[in-house]
Amino acid sequence: MDPEPTAPAPKPAPARPTATPAPTTTPASHPTAAPRPAGTPQQIAAAVFGPQYECAAQIITRESSWNPRALNAGSGAYGLGQALPASKMAPFGTDWATNPTTQLRWMHDYVQNRYGSACNAWAWWQTHHWY
Repeated sequence: MDPEPTAPAPKPAPARPTATPAPTTTPASHPTAAPRPAGTPQQIAAAVFGPQYECAAQIITRESSWNPRALNAGSGAYGLGQALPASKMAPFGTDWATNPTTQLRWMHDYVQNRYGSACNAWAWWQTHHWY
């Protein structure tokens, strides 16, 4: 006896498109997904500034003595790069008040946008004693 014919397997339902969350946008100059360097503030600055490190280090030494909690009581400038107002660093991370990496990424963005490079910012600092 021949086996009874079996009904064809039902076709799977077409996949429903799923909603893709909108990408989080951040300024291109400071992507938040980039790995965060670790180490001392000097080591982090070397990673963030690369070949411009020596110029950035000159500014940081004079502005904050490498203290990420440095506060200028007269102006309110804060952090390694002495952001004024300090809240300017907030788009770079909610930990801006304590994290040297966040502060250095803000500073890198600032000098790139304002001076074109950390060495141009250092040249300005040498003449004006601020940047």
